[in-house]
Amino acid sequence: MEFAAASAAANALRVGLNVAVQRSRPELEFYFEVHNDFGPVQHLPERQLLKGVKVSASEHRHQDIFISFFVVNIGSRRAETITLTVGDQFSRRGFLKWGEIFGHPIHQMAPGQLIYLFRLGLNDLHSDDDKLKDIDLTVSAAYNGPRTFWSWLPMLWPRLRKRTRYRTDFVFNAKNIATDLPPARYA
Repeated sequence: MEFAAASAAANALRVGLNVAVQRSRPELEFYFEVHNDFGPVQHLPERQLLKGVKVSASEHRHQDIFISFFVVNIGSRRAETITLTVGDQFSRRGFLKWGEIFGHPIHQMAPGQLIYLFRLGLNDLHSDDDKLKDIDLTVSAAYNGPRTFWSWLPMLWPRLRKRTRYRTDFVFNAKNIATDLPPARYA
């Protein structure tokens, strides 16, 4: 997991370098990464099935395909009072919820800081008839910049209205990743 976070942060900093130099404000960006992981080798002994059929010994690796989502501050200033929300149209299968990070304020996020949000498995991307979902997953971040002498006047009106100054929306569709899998990573 730390390799994925490190590579996502490094890529975000490379991509956002131009933005960070040009903008003197916080800028939150959402990123996703497709994983194709194989677990350790499991040795299955020789066994006997029904009616005396023998199955020879074999080896097996469990494959785990999922998508990780991150938010990164690629701006040159600290982001404050960040509130993350998820749209209510996209639902996850089973008993998994989105997590408590959504709807609760994150007090600050330094430039270059990465926060892991959630993971979606293949079963979350497919509908009941085993086709990819057509419903979009929308993740939003509402946040403010740091309080400075020059920023208090433009931020006064949004604060009186209990709103944030900046907003970033991210829309993900399952068909965004309907392609070949990335190279496998082995445990």
